[in-house]
Amino acid sequence: MTGRKKNIYKPLGYIATGVFFLFGRYIISRLVSKGQGEKLNWLPPKDDRYIQCPTGNTWYAQFDGPADGPPLVFIHGLNADHTQWYYQRKYFNKKYRLIFLDLPIHTKQYSSHQLAIPTLAEDIKNILDQLGIKNAIIYGHSMAGTILIQYCLRYTPNVNTKAVILHGGSYVNPILTSRFAFPLKYLQKPVLVPFFNFIKKYDSFMQVLSRINFWNGISCLIFRYLYFTGNQTAYQLIYISAMAPTSDTGAVAESMLQLMQFDVTGQLGKIQIPVLIIGGISDRLNTVRCSKYIHRHIKNSTLKIVKQGHQSMVENHMEINTAVDQFINEVL
Repeated sequence: MTGRKKNIYKPLGYIATGVFFLFGRYIISRLVSKGQGEKLNWLPPKDDRYIQCPTGNTWYAQFDGPADGPPLVFIHGLNADHTQWYYQRKYFNKKYRLIFLDLPIHTKQYSSHQLAIPTLAEDIKNILDQLGIKNAIIYGHSMAGTILIQYCLRYTPNVNTKAVILHGGSYVNPILTSRFAFPLKYLQKPVLVPFFNFIKKYDSFMQVLSRINFWNGISCLIFRYLYFTGNQTAYQLIYISAMAPTSDTGAVAESMLQLMQFDVTGQLGKIQIPVLIIGGISDRLNTVRCSKYIHRHIKNSTLKIVKQGHQSMVENHMEINTAVDQFINEVL
């Protein structure tokens, strides 16, 4: 009898393991979130295209909103894509011409060539010129916020850009402005740099691992404690976690290596155009002290502090959208 029970439990264990391997994200996301929430669904764009830059980089763009509306450009950070702006699209697409740009870190078919921060800033200027965009408000999150700082220092004032929004971006190596700065700065050369070079070398394997970690929920667990404060819904957590496997892991690793070399500490005072700086009290990847530092050194800047973390445009989208809308109305 005991042997029969063992024979029954063994295949049941395999089935349970397989189910968790494929659908664990639904279990874990529910356990670490405040509720299930509504499902997020990014609707197909009215217009989209790939944009080739002289640097060799190819960016992807989607468009929404009235063609004659004031241009509002969104650029995501690492381990994300244009769909992270789900709530901003819903809020702003009746009034503004929305342009969502994907950094050149997606799909090997359009593989990146140059990922240095000054090169990506050059790409932004070139894209705005190609699209004929004038007086745009450009909203950059995380790495894109860092790129926008470089863009402002090198290319503004210009006819393309009216103002910028910097959300969770750093003016220096982001390791130094994270909540984990103390141990990470000592681990950067002996551990982190070799680790990211390892990812670049074995990027195909890491790409598969990224997909597996999304399925089984490990990504949800990591992103919950890196990006959110616990007030996110399960569907919001799954939605954000699903973006990481769409990125080329080798390009993401190279981007981190480039970010580690970035430092414009003494140059922020040169930025002249209006800037809205958004910082999160609970942001673990870019502490609120970094946002306050940027605000102190850019004269024509406004600081908005929210209670949430790195993905506050999702977790606290109503407050973020209201602050952004108010800023746009002030500068237009």
